[in-house]
Amino acid sequence: MRTGIDIVKDVKSLLEVPELTSLIDGKIWMFNRPQNSDKTDITIGVLASDNDWMQQATINIRIHAKNPALTFPGSNSVDNTMPNLQVFEPLIKKVCELTDTQFKSKFNTSVANAGELYRQNDGSYVALVQLDYYSIQENFKNI
Repeated sequence: MRTGIDIVKDVKSLLEVPELTSLIDGKIWMFNRPQNSDKTDITIGVLASDNDWMQQATINIRIHAKNPALTFPGSNSVDNTMPNLQVFEPLIKKVCELTDTQFKSKFNTSVANAGELYRQNDGSYVALVQLDYYSIQENFKNI
């Protein structure tokens, strides 16, 4: 049986490549990121997993980016309530490209939800990419 930590490590191995890490100024974190991070970070967590012979799990990959400070024509006020689409769009596309239809020796992944934006309680946004994860368990000897 693969634990939640094993599953996150598997997915992290798909994402820790220069094509993605060069697009962020933060890090790829397992489960959570530092509370006061103002960096563009990626977190990977397991929403649910089972213990069947074909282990299935739902993975949440969250992309965190600081909202841009926008000044609109004719206004002196700054608006920082909009999502940073210039940061989110290439990151969502790259995460989906790296994780969709990946068949590795111990697991495979596919994208189930490709990057919905959610506003958090502090006003910042997070993009959620959700994966289906599958692994044949090695502890079943009669298969």
